[in-house]
Amino acid sequence: MTNKIDFLDAGAEIDLGPHGYTSAMVVYRNEVADEKALTDAGVTHAYAELALSAPHFFVGFSSDSGGTGAWQVLLLDADQAARYPVGAETEFHFRKTREIGFGTLVAITSDPVPSLVP
Repeated sequence: MTNKIDFLDAGAEIDLGPHGYTSAMVVYRNEVADEKALTDAGVTHAYAELALSAPHFFVGFSSDSGGTGAWQVLLLDADQAARYPVGAETEFHFRKTREIGFGTLVAITSDPVPSLVP
C-alpha cells in the first residue's frame, strides 16, 4: 500500500493531524530516470520496470543544499517533476496522529513554476 502525496501551491491548507509537522526542503536533483540513473542508484528490478514504464524523473529533496542533511528522492512523472527545478525551495508536510514515531509524507508545497510551453 502506498501513500498518496499531494503536490500543492504555496499557502494551501492540509490536515497534518494533531502531531504533524512541516520541514523546509531544497531540490538538489531532477533528472530523467533512465537506465543509467537506475543502475547507478541500485534500484530493484521491479522499481526499474515501473520507472521505465513511462517518462519518470528522480527528484531529490534535502534539508540542506547539495543533497545533505535529511533527504528523500521521489520518482515523479514529468508534470510533477517540472514543479521542482534544482535549487527550488519546498516544504514537506508530514501527517502524524500519535506523538511517538515518524510522520507520513502527505504533501509537498512550492511556489508555482511557470510553464515552459506558451
